[in-house]
Amino acid sequence: MDGYLRCDQTVRLVGSWLDGALDPGQRELVELHLLVCPPCLEYVGKVSDLRAALLELAGPQTPGRLLARLEEGAP
Repeated sequence: MDGYLRCDQTVRLVGSWLDGALDPGQRELVELHLLVCPPCLEYVGKVSDLRAALLELAGPQTPGRLLARLEEGAP
């Protein structure tokens, strides 16, 4: 990356940026792009909202008999 990110590059990095998984240089490039690009900033807001909504969903319940077998050490 050459010091400025295009929108497509920023979009590809958004997930890692939200996860805090970018190196400092990449993080700075994403943040600089977001300062000057309202559409990408809006995209980040939507991705962030979607992630939060997905985290609120309840996962599938494990059947009780399966839990009992796991506790017993059964295969």
